[in-house]
Amino acid sequence: MQITGCHRRPQLETAAVNGYHGRVTTTREPAAPADHAAPAGAIPEREHICYSAAYFFMFSAVAAYMLLPLVLVGRGMSRPETGYLLAIYAAAGALTQMGIGRLSDRLGLRRPLVIAAALVLAACFAVFLKMDGFGQYAALYFFGGAAFHTAGTALAAAIADWSSEGHRTATAFARARLWGSAGYVVALIALTRWVKSDSVIVAWAAGSYLLTALAMIPARESARHTRAALKLQSRASELVRDRNLAVFLVCFLLFKIAESASNAFVALRLDQLGGSRALIAWALAINAIAEIPLLGLAGPLSERIGRRPVLLVALLVLPLRMAAYASIPTAAWVFPVQLFHGLTFGFMSVASVAYVADRAPDDLRATAQGLLRMAMAAGMCIGPLAGGMVLAATNSMPALFWVLGGVVALGAAVFALFVAESLPGASVKSGGIFGRIAAHPISRMKQ
Repeated sequence: MQITGCHRRPQLETAAVNGYHGRVTTTREPAAPADHAAPAGAIPEREHICYSAAYFFMFSAVAAYMLLPLVLVGRGMSRPETGYLLAIYAAAGALTQMGIGRLSDRLGLRRPLVIAAALVLAACFAVFLKMDGFGQYAALYFFGGAAFHTAGTALAAAIADWSSEGHRTATAFARARLWGSAGYVVALIALTRWVKSDSVIVAWAAGSYLLTALAMIPARESARHTRAALKLQSRASELVRDRNLAVFLVCFLLFKIAESASNAFVALRLDQLGGSRALIAWALAINAIAEIPLLGLAGPLSERIGRRPVLLVALLVLPLRMAAYASIPTAAWVFPVQLFHGLTFGFMSVASVAYVADRAPDDLRATAQGLLRMAMAAGMCIGPLAGGMVLAATNSMPALFWVLGGVVALGAAVFALFVAESLPGASVKSGGIFGRIAAHPISRMKQ
């Protein structure tokens, strides 16, 4: 099959191999019209509102989740134990998302998984203060982590179902996801008044997840995907045989290891430099504020010049952030560093979802997003644990951030050498060395 232009008609597909792009593609049969079918690459307004609201409330709850270590320490848990709980939360995602993605693809359903996961999370927070002891909290964090990553996998797949026609996943995802950043900022600002109230923090999270479930009720499934799911069988092994996708996931894992370790220890770094709890809270808020415009930019930018240049920027800027955290002389210097969060988290969040969607056939879309979430969760698990080991060995916070910078720099080098563009017809307009590297893998890996 040869792709001409950026737009594709809704069709059912059977497996074939596209030699140029090195990804699984398909031969096609015309699909019957649907009563709520959207134009190629467009998400209907109702679904866009539902997905945006779901992200808003879900990340409003994430803001409360970020304060849970304070709640746990106040209830007598040690700081290392809170770190273990964060690792369990992330590990649950790494262990479950491949299976969740395949289940979603086989059933052809996204909305029920988001709703069910959000209700599980609401229940976890509703009973949070009734738990007693590390074992009970460990079980709660495991179920909560599996549910959170399930919601993320299914929601990203739902967006890709509607927007993959025309390769507009990046813009569609960014338009919805930036509302998540807005919800995070609103929640952090609101919760600063009640940061010492455990009951308010957990009630905020439980209520936000309940609203996430309610927001998804009016959303419809994409008819294109549900018809494909009835006809096609899941072929997950074809995804891991895509060399570009496999190598990209390794680079993404290294990025998430460094990013997650940084998120786990930057507050301690600021505390070491004399920063107050209020300064640390505002540093987190600046992160989210800075990412909102870059989330909006990353989508259309990656559709104009390709996914690869946007991903490469994220991989190159994050080591610079790590170096800055290692070098800042006072806590106040963290604010200009946080302004680069959009170029790292924002660019990576949007372009990674789009890159995976580009390379996945229609019947493996949620499976592919599950692989991405699995890599993300693995990074979130490994990062804090490895960071703690480095900190224990060096007893130096600056040394930790230098090591983290080296980890993600390795990922940037591997990406630049081996990972090819996924968007057909993409071209980098900028010249010079970066323009050439951004457009093509240095190794000229055979497609």
